[in-house]
Amino acid sequence: MVFFGIGALLVWKIFIQKSNRNAVDVISSEALFVFETNEPVLAWNQLVSQPFWQSVSAIPALENAEKNLLVLDSLAGKSGILQKNLKGNQLAVSLHPTGKEEFDFLYVLAYEDPESFSLLHDIEGKIKDSGTLTSRNYSGIEISELKINSNGITLTYAIIDNLLAVSFTSFLVEDAI
Repeated sequence: MVFFGIGALLVWKIFIQKSNRNAVDVISSEALFVFETNEPVLAWNQLVSQPFWQSVSAIPALENAEKNLLVLDSLAGKSGILQKNLKGNQLAVSLHPTGKEEFDFLYVLAYEDPESFSLLHDIEGKIKDSGTLTSRNYSGIEISELKINSNGITLTYAIIDNLLAVSFTSFLVEDAI
């Protein structure tokens, strides 16, 4: 009977119990660099206030990332929604090659509470008037794509357990799955 109890506990721990995943776990080994923080807004504000930011922000990949983050912030409503959703949650940002001399970022947000995907629902609600939302299945995970009509940018994202993987290059999200 003791062995049965231990066996049942092991089965529950290994196969049934869901645990929160680490944001870095889904990042491809082909990433050129990975930045991880639990205070993303503070880290971003400190980065852009550094003297060297003026010269490195002219690098096309960083320039695009800054522009895309502004788009994401405007979709979130610019009323602190983005900051509220990021604060205290692990964020991993990785830079990946996407073509010859082209690069893009994958953003992976690890929510402590996997039911807290309110940022996603807010953005989906706002895009209905200014873009289109499509979904597809990839390896059993739903991938959504928000195409913003005003600038032609497509935001691709997927929920993987407690993780939200987001990129402006769809195959980076697929690689995370």
